[in-house]
Amino acid sequence: MIKVKRKVAFQGEVHMRRDAAKAVREKAVQSGRVPRISKLVALASRLHSMIDSGEVVSFQQLAELGRISQPRMTQIMSLLNLAPDRANGEEFAIGLMT
Repeated sequence: MIKVKRKVAFQGEVHMRRDAAKAVREKAVQSGRVPRISKLVALASRLHSMIDSGEVVSFQQLAELGRISQPRMTQIMSLLNLAPDRANGEEFAIGLMT
């Protein structure tokens, strides 16, 4: 049997992952891509206005139209709680682009 002794630095891995994620975000901003969260906030704002106008009556109906599950629709709509102003969700998304 062969025994191998080697030191393993677990703490450094966390920092490397964090740095890699930061590099990906910076690359996305430099390339001019709109962050996914911004797109989802804008979508939630638009869907909320559809409910307010009476085009659709529930998240379930929106989920069926979008061909996604009702829990996923609820997740998307809950992003409105993160937006600074629900009425300006699209402006929020555009503001993140620049």
